[in-house]
Amino acid sequence: MNKILNKLYLKTEKGDSFLETENYLVDSNLKPKEELDEFAKKYFHLSPEEIFEIQNKITELHCQHEMNFQIKDPNGTYNKVVATPFQGFAPLPFSSVAKLVDSTTEPLIKLRQILQLIYSKKEPTIENYKNLGISNKDAVTIHKIVMDNIYYEPNLVNKKFENYPFLPLVGFDAAVSNLADPKCTFFEYNAGTPCGIEDQYQLYHHLKSLDLDFFKESKFDRDWDNSHFLLRKTIEDCANSWTNNLEGICVVISPGPYSPAHPEIAALAIRAKMPLVKMSDLYIDESGHVRFMSHRGEHPVVKGVYNRREESFFIYSQDLKIPLRSPFNREVNERLSKKLGLDLHPGILYSYIYDDKGKVESIEMDKDNKPVFQNLFDQISPDPKTGKIGNLIEAVWDKKFFISNIGGRILDDKRVFRIIDKTLNSKSFAHPPKGVTIDELEEKIDSSVVKIPDQSGGAGVLIGPCLSSLEKSQIIKEVKLQPDFYELQTLEKLAVIPTIQKKQNVLEFQTMPVDWRLIVFFDGNNKTNWSQHSCLVRTANFGDIKTNTSAGGGYALGLICLLYTSPSPRD
Repeated sequence: MNKILNKLYLKTEKGDSFLETENYLVDSNLKPKEELDEFAKKYFHLSPEEIFEIQNKITELHCQHEMNFQIKDPNGTYNKVVATPFQGFAPLPFSSVAKLVDSTTEPLIKLRQILQLIYSKKEPTIENYKNLGISNKDAVTIHKIVMDNIYYEPNLVNKKFENYPFLPLVGFDAAVSNLADPKCTFFEYNAGTPCGIEDQYQLYHHLKSLDLDFFKESKFDRDWDNSHFLLRKTIEDCANSWTNNLEGICVVISPGPYSPAHPEIAALAIRAKMPLVKMSDLYIDESGHVRFMSHRGEHPVVKGVYNRREESFFIYSQDLKIPLRSPFNREVNERLSKKLGLDLHPGILYSYIYDDKGKVESIEMDKDNKPVFQNLFDQISPDPKTGKIGNLIEAVWDKKFFISNIGGRILDDKRVFRIIDKTLNSKSFAHPPKGVTIDELEEKIDSSVVKIPDQSGGAGVLIGPCLSSLEKSQIIKEVKLQPDFYELQTLEKLAVIPTIQKKQNVLEFQTMPVDWRLIVFFDGNNKTNWSQHSCLVRTANFGDIKTNTSAGGGYALGLICLLYTSPSPRD
């Protein structure tokens, strides 16, 4: 057995670095773990060629099912779609996953309370935040984070949001190291449009389709998943609590057929038994209810939606001055602001004027000489009876409609996670890695991670030991210039999986660090839930520790053994 199987490998300027950690499949003596039944033993009886072939087959099957992913360039811009590589297996006991999910309950309650405050009051006061247990200094920080966030829409604020069931689905990225009893340490959470259920579900069934002895004869070959049911149940529960309407239906809307995520959402809608709709399938009737223009002649009331579009691309309204918002036009707006002498918001999409080469050269102005917002071409339909087009957000304000991802993006900031940790003050709750002070950073840079707090998907995550000497000195200077901006964390030594990689045309075992994105269902009564496939298990590139698929990482299959620790899954 390879002696590095219990080590986390990092590629550094000074050469290869190996950190002691745990391996999902072998014990400290590099023997297949007994508690994994026959799974690990039979897996290691396979030749490197056989394991490599399995990895490639599952990668290919996943790609054939359109489950590929967009990755970002070094500047954080999505630039191509790739087949995400499958790298191996990460088994955990049921009790470990249950502990991690349970630890997210109190942070989610606090996040929901903060969003209820932000969206129900135009100008929340320090006293409002103090009522949530948040200190003066941290209240000021949160207020600045919200005001600076390009996704924050002040025209959404309405007193009725004070009891809105925000955040029905949130992805928490668990930094799993101690496999038997993991600490409740999480890199971050994704409260915007987290994904993963369909990837995990399909990877599991791709594996089953290969009919491999090491899997089908193990205790992991038990499909007890009800993630799709829980998705629908959670959206329905939040819709019921908001609208007080037990009739109506809930639907799913995807980012659109040209998005790489569309096939995933289409498959998820089928398995969750929720209609997959287009914007034009919906309209608002004379009573203010949203209805689904089905082809059967019936137009049922829609009380809720699992929305996988960016929030503004669903609730956009010229009438209510709710524009489209995106981080990808920041540079264009900055350039035009200087060129035209305008004060353009960095995140708003305006009605741009292009030259003959397709470059933005100006902006359409209205009769009052103010910039015109970009029009949303895919909109809801007019009421067939009256011909009028309503506004979805007004249906929400009237408590007739629930949208799953309102407000999720504005608190996707690592500083907020740190503030919630300070407020709750208990390591039994989900919390970020241990912090590093600015004074410590220079001395501890090789065991630290520097994060740009409002970025996600691996962008803005600087792994100290993997930086060059020049990069280290530059980031230390930048942190000192903005001491309250960057998030400084201790490097977490993730547990690793064994994988077969080709090195100079030779197949050999290598280790890759793994984290678990746990998709946590959060209902209208502040209860969390999960199931077998409500997760996404990700690996970093070899020699790196960033596991984000958008940063070029891969997938592992998270295997949760129910039989060792619990007689039955959760409801």
